[in-house]
Amino acid sequence: MPAVTNVNNIAIATGELPIKNGIIGNVFLNPKTGKEEYIEDPALITCPSVFDRARQRGIKSALFSVKKKTVDLLGRSADASLCPECEGAAQTVWGQQVGPPPEVNYWLLESALYTLKHSPEYGLVYIHTTDYPMHTWAPEEANSKDFLHRLDAYIGQLRATAPDAAILITADHGLNHKELAWDLEKACAQR
Repeated sequence: MPAVTNVNNIAIATGELPIKNGIIGNVFLNPKTGKEEYIEDPALITCPSVFDRARQRGIKSALFSVKKKTVDLLGRSADASLCPECEGAAQTVWGQQVGPPPEVNYWLLESALYTLKHSPEYGLVYIHTTDYPMHTWAPEEANSKDFLHRLDAYIGQLRATAPDAAILITADHGLNHKELAWDLEKACAQR
């Protein structure tokens, strides 16, 4: 499975691979226009998401994402959603209570924590953080370790606040240190 935002989030949220959920990438080639277009239309998802399933069972759900495209794709079925890229995020209850986002991942986690503390009716919370820290620092660097320790602490707080809630936390994709990287275009051009 390609490690890109839309594919990963939709696979996690539906429990299905792209062949069944309909989301094969972040962009697609529109045959009518011949141009690449972002995949942002929730109608392209061909199976129910965890939000759809929660709603069918009367469970309230919230989606917290660093990326607007994730909210565009999955937010229609969530009872509440928050995205710092979305218009009006600072004016939401979360924005008012948590303040401006100094670091977007922690801001999202604080917002989710606030929601669970003040709105215990949410039985499903989906948190999509960014992979920026792991792109910025190698896994063994102090900043990377600090970020992961803080993330672990937030997960502990979320679990303690809502021990019966399903709390799903994702990032764009995994990342590990690379000793060697190939520029595929250069390699192909040289053949």
